[in-house]
Amino acid sequence: MGMPDIPEMPPLPEPPPLPMPPKMEETEEKRRKTYLQELIDLRRKGRPSTVLTGGIGLTTPAPLFKHTLLGE
Repeated sequence: MGMPDIPEMPPLPEPPPLPMPPKMEETEEKRRKTYLQELIDLRRKGRPSTVLTGGIGLTTPAPLFKHTLLGE
């Protein structure tokens, strides 16, 4: 009895080529455009988006004291 014949392994398929990395100028330009768009969006919001009250101010009474755990 001899050794059994072992078939040869088929060659591995070639991997697909890797995509080309983006050029440095393209990424810099994209980053600059994104930054400028963020600035434009912030300026569009402006100050009115940060105001929490109307033109007459707060209409609820101001809290003059705060309860604590030790007493009033």
